[in-house]
This record gives sequence, C-alpha cells and structure tokens, in this order.
Amino acid sequence: MDFALVSNGSPAHRARAEQAPARAQRGSSPGRAIRGQSAHGTSSPPPLDPSEDTLEDEDMPGTSYSARKIEEKRKKKLRVTFDLPSSGSVESVLPSPQKLQQSSSAAAQLAEDARLHDEADEFAQAIHELTAENEHLRNVVEEQRAQLAAQQSRLADSEDQATRVQKDNKSAVAKARVVAQARIKDLEDKMADLNRTFSNQVETLQVENETLRSSREWEVEENARMRERLAKTMEKNAKLHSEVEAALVTNCELERKMISEQEVMKCMMEDLEDAERIIVQQEDEKTQMAEDIELMRGAIIAQEQFIEVLEADIVIYEEHIGILRESLGASKVDHRDLIRSKAFEAKLKALEEEKQEIARTRHVRSS
Repeated sequence: MDFALVSNGSPAHRARAEQAPARAQRGSSPGRAIRGQSAHGTSSPPPLDPSEDTLEDEDMPGTSYSARKIEEKRKKKLRVTFDLPSSGSVESVLPSPQKLQQSSSAAAQLAEDARLHDEADEFAQAIHELTAENEHLRNVVEEQRAQLAAQQSRLADSEDQATRVQKDNKSAVAKARVVAQARIKDLEDKMADLNRTFSNQVETLQVENETLRSSREWEVEENARMRERLAKTMEKNAKLHSEVEAALVTNCELERKMISEQEVMKCMMEDLEDAERIIVQQEDEKTQMAEDIELMRGAIIAQEQFIEVLEADIVIYEEHIGILRESLGASKVDHRDLIRSKAFEAKLKALEEEKQEIARTRHVRSS
C-alpha cells in the first residue's frame, strides 16, 4: 500500500486540516441541552455535532485507509441535540440539574473529541513514518534495478567477448588453412619442377629412396607399396584412367570436408593427368614418375591427417567457448587464451618441422 496519498497528497486531507480549527472553535461550547418539550411545530430539527460534520472525501472508496478509520470514529460518536425554546420566558433558559448533567456530558464529549484528535495525530505520524519507509523501499528497489541493469550489461559484454573469441578462432583456423594451402602449393611447384627436370632427377630420387629407407621404417613399407603399384601400372596402363577417376572421387570428398582446398585438389588432379600424359609419352620413365605420384598421394594423406587435427582443434575451441559463456569470468578467458596460444604454438612448431623436412628433402634431391 502506498501511504503517500494519505499523508500529504490527498485533497480531502488538506480540506479537513483547514477546517479543523473552525470545528474546534465551534465545538468549544457544549451548547444548551434542554428537556424535550412539545414544540407544536415550532421546534427546529436537532443539528449535528460539529465533530461529526462529514466532508465529501475526494478519495475513491477503499483507497484511503485513514479516511475510513476517521469515518468509523465519527459514526461511533454521540450526538448532542439542541432545541429552541417555544417561548421566550426567562424560566425556560435557567439552568436545571438536567441541563447541568447534559453540560457535563458535553464536556466529556469534548474530552473524547480531544482524545480522538490526539489519536488522529498519532495515526498521521504513523502514516508519515510508513511513507518514509515506503520511500526507502522504493530507493532500495531502484538500486536493485540499477544493479540488475549493470548485471545485464556485463552479461552482454561477456557475450560480445565470446563472439569475438569465436571470430578469432575462425580466423586462426583460416590462417592454418592458408598455411596448409601454401604447403600444398609448394608441393605442386615441386611437382612441376620434377616434371620439367625429370630426366635429371632419376638418380637423385633413387638416392633419396635409399636415404628414406635408412631413416624411416614406414617409408620402406610405403616404397614397397609404390613398387607394387608401379608394377601394376606397367602391366595395366589402361587402368590409369580408373585411378584418375578414383582420385577425382577422393577430391570430391576433400571438397566436402574443406571447401578452401577445392582448387588445390583440382590442381592436383591436373597434375595427375599431366603425369599420365608424361607416362604415356615417356614409357621408359614410368617407374620414377609413378613413385613421384605416390609421394604426392602420401603428402595428400598427410594433409588429410593435418586437416583432422585442425578439426579436432576446432572442437576444442568450441568447447572452451561454451565454458567461457557459462562462467562469464575473466579468469576463464585468460585460461582459454593460454590454451589456444599453446595449441597454436604446437601447430606452428609442427608446421616448421615439416617445412624443415621438406627443405632437407629438396637439398638431398638437388645434391
């Protein structure tokens, strides 16, 4: 309940406060209480007690608690009736014991009115205190609303920061893809160089195969598979077209996984077709050319593995983003940044090692 309307803002309250002195002045005299006489039509109706004078309350029914309480007190008050004498004789106005008793009753009524007035003052004071408390509660509510708005603002900032982090992760993945594309492009350039200088690199490739056999056991197995494929290629030249189609199917699968590598795979297919034409034109050099093709396929497989590693990293980044949205804490952001920086450094380190390996391979071939 809002007590502000009862304490100061009600027009009816101000009207009653202005008429209170007039009522007190009129109610200071108890009047003359006389015995009832037959008026024979000359008596006037008894007036109301001034303390019972009612005012039109401008408040709606049920909206002012103090107005209802005062109205109930007025209804409980006693009425003092006055009657005009029917004749102007002096005996009719002389005090009598009954009149004196009525005067004492009027004095008691005045005392009761004073007590009720004091109670009304106390009630007004209580209303004033309740109004102050209500104002304090309003201030508390406003503070709570301000704090809620601040919390919502911080929540929006955290969501924006999470969005920025997601964008940063996407940019990091894009950069990794660019690095992979650069490596694939480097391999394509190397393949073109091998095509142009194939006749001069036959012996170099043989030396490289021996070096790879001595350094890595899995390269021995890979070379064995290459020899088997080379024998099949020499026996069945007609199946080269089917192998090209299988490579095209593989390229389509890579396009569904990584859209950015579509052009790279097309270039690889073109390189394979060029290799096929070279095999047809130079039958004496088919063996070495097939080995080079298998090396490129191994590089493609390595790229697929690297792409799977990148996809796993993307899943990790998404999980960390979910943790960041739930916690909404700066410490979680710092922890995520640390994890992302470490993972990115590890990937860069792996890329650098692979670049060094490619450089060593080139050096061996050039030597």
